[in-house]
Amino acid sequence: MNILKKTTVLLIVKQTTMKLYSLIILFAALTISGLQAQANTTDLPDLKSAGEISLKTFAGTWYEISRIPNPVDSDLYNVTITYVRKGDNKLKETLKGNKASGKSVKIKSNLTYTGDGRFNGPIGGKYIILAIDEKMQYCMLGTPDRKYLWILSRSNTMKNNTYNTLVSKADKMGFSILLMQMNEYK
Repeated sequence: MNILKKTTVLLIVKQTTMKLYSLIILFAALTISGLQAQANTTDLPDLKSAGEISLKTFAGTWYEISRIPNPVDSDLYNVTITYVRKGDNKLKETLKGNKASGKSVKIKSNLTYTGDGRFNGPIGGKYIILAIDEKMQYCMLGTPDRKYLWILSRSNTMKNNTYNTLVSKADKMGFSILLMQMNEYK
């Protein structure tokens, strides 16, 4: 191999090594950042609910205005959630939405109201009503670990000032509002 080829090969190896080191440093930084964010949410006080609610009034159809996505609803639009009262402290929940392909999705589950604006759901899920207006026209629900959040309304629109107030409140509670996705209604 002549000197030019050896130099070129060495230069390519050096550049590749530098790119690999850069990727390792970036991955480490992102991992540390993620762990710090996770640690920050565990340092936060327990979430306070909006208080006691009437299941009879809460029942009905809600439109999902925005959310911090979870594996169930991350790729859905036209999302509605209907709650039907089943006894003193039970609700049947039906989530409906559409995928980008146009395929309809319908997911049913049962919730148990444990009082003070708190629900137990399937597979150990826990939900808290964090904000709700007196007429129950909008609400904000979240999980105690601050991983998921939903802003719901009785119509598929919400006034900007109401929405911004809820998002600001969620931010102060420690939710990652930068992850929020607006729902589309087509």
